[in-house]
Amino acid sequence: MIIKEKIKDIIKNNNLEGLKKGDEVVSIHFGEDMPIKCELLETPRNFVTLVMLKDADKYGLFNEHGSIHTKQLKGVN
Repeated sequence: MIIKEKIKDIIKNNNLEGLKKGDEVVSIHFGEDMPIKCELLETPRNFVTLVMLKDADKYGLFNEHGSIHTKQLKGVN
């Protein structure tokens, strides 16, 4: 149960509550100075979340899908 509470805290603190597949978030998995817009490919509810990178090409990276640690995602409002 401790693990379930920890992921709930991460989701709440990162403004990911209520988000679902198709919503936009920002990934900071390359660092705070390289925020990348992402589209959720699933609802955040585990320690990793499947996303599609949308503007990684501005850093010379590919816009592709992958799993990102949920703690490295931030909701955008």
